[in-house]
Amino acid sequence: MIRWYELQLFLLNEEERRLPQLFSSDSVPERYRDKSPADLRAEFALARRHLELVAMLHLLSTSEALLRLAFRELSKH
Repeated sequence: MIRWYELQLFLLNEEERRLPQLFSSDSVPERYRDKSPADLRAEFALARRHLELVAMLHLLSTSEALLRLAFRELSKH
């Protein structure tokens, strides 16, 4: 999970870093048309926040599963 998170974060940051270069070229990707650089930066910030929340949810659900297993083992005795 950590590698997946790091990869996704890297890709988001790299795409945002390339925004000025993309807007200065003639071939602006379709997903960026009709949006200002400020709008796109806000979208990237929101995407990073969603990525953080997904990672937290994964960690919390894994912790919960481990606690349930431990409790089940303890309650057998």
